Amino acid sequence: MKKIILLAVFFCSACATSTPLYTDMNGVTVYEARCDTNFLSLGNCYKKASEDCPFGFDVKDKVASEWVASRKLIYACRQPNAKKTNYRQTNYRY
Repeated sequence: MKKIILLAVFFCSACATSTPLYTDMNGVTVYEARCDTNFLSLGNCYKKASEDCPFGFDVKDKVASEWVASRKLIYACRQPNAKKTNYRQTNYRY
């Protein structure tokens, strides 16, 4: 029983968490996903953002430190009618 409790505490402490930071001028809420344990990578923050945002998200900022277990992703969820920008199709003229 003690092993089960310890495993549950271990796995819950290894979860990415997200909290709303602010609402911008367009009414879009900006969130912060934190992955601060040694067992989580920035990829876990991206996974949390994709769970929170069913229509996708736009990354505002990301911070990953190798020396301290501090990783965070700041993102805003896309609205259902928002167009996704594809930067690969942009035509550059020189």
